[in-house]
Amino acid sequence: MKSTNHRRGFTIVELMVVVAIIALLISLLVPALASSFASAKATQDQAQLRGVMAGTLMSSQDFNDKFVSPDQICRRPYTAQSTPGYMWGKGDRVINWNSTESLVSAMIMREYLEPSAFVSPVDSNPYVGAKGQIEESSGIAIPYNFDAWDPVTGTFNATGSPEGFWDLSIYCDLAPNSSEDVDHNSYANSTLCGHRLKKWNANEGHDRITWSTRGTKMGAGIGTSDYDNCPSLTMIGEENHWKGHMAHGDGSVSVETSFIPVLHYSPARGLQVVDNVFDAEFADEYFMPSSGTAQNCGAADNFLTFSNNGYASGNASQLFPGGNVLDSYLQSRCTWDIDCDDSW
Repeated sequence: MKSTNHRRGFTIVELMVVVAIIALLISLLVPALASSFASAKATQDQAQLRGVMAGTLMSSQDFNDKFVSPDQICRRPYTAQSTPGYMWGKGDRVINWNSTESLVSAMIMREYLEPSAFVSPVDSNPYVGAKGQIEESSGIAIPYNFDAWDPVTGTFNATGSPEGFWDLSIYCDLAPNSSEDVDHNSYANSTLCGHRLKKWNANEGHDRITWSTRGTKMGAGIGTSDYDNCPSLTMIGEENHWKGHMAHGDGSVSVETSFIPVLHYSPARGLQVVDNVFDAEFADEYFMPSSGTAQNCGAADNFLTFSNNGYASGNASQLFPGGNVLDSYLQSRCTWDIDCDDSW
């Protein structure tokens, strides 16, 4: 009798079991892959911030061990010559433009870093991107304008504008209702005013924070609305807990989970004190010589901000009385406005 062999396929039940096993494997793998991907981006961000610090350290070779700062470049005419004009390293320095965006633009103009170095791979703000990438509004790439360098003309108007010293279309504003589409930097920097500016140099140590992942408004802590609703919490840390990277004056980059990674020596108190690096809490350490009035942001403590020159939003507040360096936005330093999320 001739036998016939029939090839049997999967039954419905067997197929359902296979599908269930695959679904289970996917449910186990996806979180692991997501966590691995997030960890890789965080590692890349740490390396990128180390690169920003390396460019900052490199700049000290051109400024007698001081780090590059806008006021080192933007100077009034040097008058101790037959015809007053611009001379490198001479002339009165103008601190009016010591904002984050001026610092970033000056570093790019001097070619210490490329524009892409300032944009973090973990930045979750949709309004942050490298200068030279395709702009949403125009659909074209607008590169950094190296032809903006014209200090001979710029020096005579240095008090009123830094035009001629760097590209003014580098923005660090973060206001969602501002007129420009893209901001060009992810990191907060040491606020370059008061005694803090004197410590912006290559001779400082681990207790001097230079660059950092953006924090909360004025260093607001856990349990406050400015902390709990802060978008920067999602960049590296958990959804409800800030985690970031901080570059130190000695060139190292640390992983931090609080705003008080170092102590600050307070000359007014004569001892080491806790220092919230996103808050200017030592106003009594710096006084205007003419009036004796304490200046809110003039001390030597670590105070990191994300500041601008007021070009983009037209709606900002001054970081310190009588100065031109402005908050990133009225609602928030070092992050972006938490009240306008719905408009995105």
